[in-house]
Amino acid sequence: MGELALQSVDLAFGGLKALRGVSLALGGRGVIGLIGPNGAGKTTCINVMTGMIAPSAGDITLDGASLLGLAPSELRRRGISRTFQAGRLFSALSVHENVAAAAVGLGRSRGQADK
Repeated sequence: MGELALQSVDLAFGGLKALRGVSLALGGRGVIGLIGPNGAGKTTCINVMTGMIAPSAGDITLDGASLLGLAPSELRRRGISRTFQAGRLFSALSVHENVAAAAVGLGRSRGQADK
């Protein structure tokens, strides 16, 4: 993966500014941490970078090409994804059904997920 960059990204939930003018560039290989106090916008920033939420303003690029409007499944194909803090199984579903649910969440059709 090349350089993933946020340029002057804002995100507002109603009157609450969750992100204000966030700019950063992540490139190359390695492990990168995003730290800060509760409520600082870390998870919101990750959600914007991975296409789970669209920013109110600014741009997200990969090697200079805008990623705005792309589905999370397309971002995943380009090497951008996330994990959730608490992965939980659906206790009422079988193992097969849990795996299929995850596949649908990753952009597969129900038929593909069932296979």
